[in-house]
Amino acid sequence: MKTILVTGGTTFVSKYVAKYFADADYEVYVLNRNSKSQVQGVQLIEGDRHHLGSTLKDKYFDVVADITAYNASDIIDLYDSLGSFGQYIMISSSAVYPEYAPQPFREDTEKAANKFWGKYGTDKIEAEMALLDRVHDAYILRPPYLYGPMNNVYREAFVFDCAKTDRKFYLPQNGDMKLQFFHVRDLCKLMEVIINNKPAVHILNVGNPESVSIKDWVVKCYACYGKTPEFMYVYDDIEQRNYFSFYNYEYKLDVERQKKIYSETIPLDTGLKEAAKWYDEHETEVNKKPYFQYIDTNLMNGVRNMYPRSICGTDCCENCGREEECGGCAETKGHPFGGTCTAAEYIKREGLDAFGKFKEKLVREFNSLGLKDLKVNDLNLLNGFYVNLEYHLPNGQSVKLLEDDKVYLGNQIEIPGSSRCYGIVADEEYLLICEYGCGGADPQIVVYKRRNPVVKDL
Repeated sequence: MKTILVTGGTTFVSKYVAKYFADADYEVYVLNRNSKSQVQGVQLIEGDRHHLGSTLKDKYFDVVADITAYNASDIIDLYDSLGSFGQYIMISSSAVYPEYAPQPFREDTEKAANKFWGKYGTDKIEAEMALLDRVHDAYILRPPYLYGPMNNVYREAFVFDCAKTDRKFYLPQNGDMKLQFFHVRDLCKLMEVIINNKPAVHILNVGNPESVSIKDWVVKCYACYGKTPEFMYVYDDIEQRNYFSFYNYEYKLDVERQKKIYSETIPLDTGLKEAAKWYDEHETEVNKKPYFQYIDTNLMNGVRNMYPRSICGTDCCENCGREEECGGCAETKGHPFGGTCTAAEYIKREGLDAFGKFKEKLVREFNSLGLKDLKVNDLNLLNGFYVNLEYHLPNGQSVKLLEDDKVYLGNQIEIPGSSRCYGIVADEEYLLICEYGCGGADPQIVVYKRRNPVVKDL
């Protein structure tokens, strides 16, 4: 029986890998901090990969499957802690290729910063280099978008939710942007081929040979529930990650090396049906993003709403379940729900153009705080009753910092390599940054400060 060490083992890819090889009769060890439930049939090595001491020195692994190496220190600290081992397989990313490089990306394509992936991509490049400096015959796999059961990222699950609730689907442009996917089980099967056959080529792009348009992808997701989407096409200059699961970035990997050792991949239709079945049974394990809130507040008929019912030009009333309580923006002179709207108050006083500059200034203020992995690009209108979380203080008391009946500016920012997110909220007086888990679980205050100055932002 072969032994395999899987880093992680509790979330999406690493969890699936651990279960796959346990089911395949490998002796599976998982390395994690034991903060989540473990896969049945594995042996836990509890610890932080950066502080293992001699824990692994007396253990031999036929395979080290490094799923959670995000930067060079991740590689260096684990390698220094290992005893002897056979093969080392690292899961890297297609984010190592710059967006401007010729496509399809080949394994020998330049590796450099990608403007869409930023530090995540450059950290992966450094991780690869650190590994090859230490393990010259290591295998490095660079996948595109991974999908399938156990996916905790709100991608196909978002479309599944749209299908299950019979929502219209807001599609960027005409929907012809193409994406490339790879089923997580295909990734495991390819790893098994590498373990058994030890191919001569050690760095491989991996993925389905064919790409799919985002429109066809949505159609396939809806089909998992026997439904057909009604599309609303969004042609306005709006950051599509506010309402859609992917960046406005089309790329393709050349997977010819993979095809020589692993040629048959799971059809996308089949893989999505598996993902839908898993999601229906594990919905609470997915980290959902506020796409519906943004769509309901900012989009209608595929464009940004520009109706006189609102002062700022956003029709917040469309599909809002609290419209009767709200009273209407224009009708209440910018006081929906009896409270205040940050946008309406500013625009009434300074004008619409000045409000745009005010939003830009808030973005700069958030970014100037220098928090790790916090990069703010835009702010959206957020109803207080959605974002007014309750925080538990060290003295045992609980506190809410916002007002349920007020409309703020804010956003949600995913933290790379983590299941948690930053939530940011601002008005004219305060900046709030919190961190929380799936569905707003376990919220923690990161920054809560008065803005300076709080009066004139032109």
